[in-house]
Amino acid sequence: MIDTLAEFVEELRAVGIPVSMVEALDAAEALRVADMGTPEALRAALGATMIKNARHYPAFESAQRLVVARGERLHDRLHQRVRG
Repeated sequence: MIDTLAEFVEELRAVGIPVSMVEALDAAEALRVADMGTPEALRAALGATMIKNARHYPAFESAQRLVVARGERLHDRLHQRVRG
């Protein structure tokens, strides 16, 4: 899970979203305790911990689409690692 989350953090940084180490750790904790049954729950958990400015949400969505476009189905990978 940590490798997958680290990849996503790098994508966010690449599109201009500042994500601190503390925010990444908060996201990891959120994934541990959140209901990961849907992509929306994943997006909400990650967004709540890593997005501190509403103007960053479009870039957040872009980064998520990039991950999906690469065939890395972020939700499925994280869900599998959190629950598996």
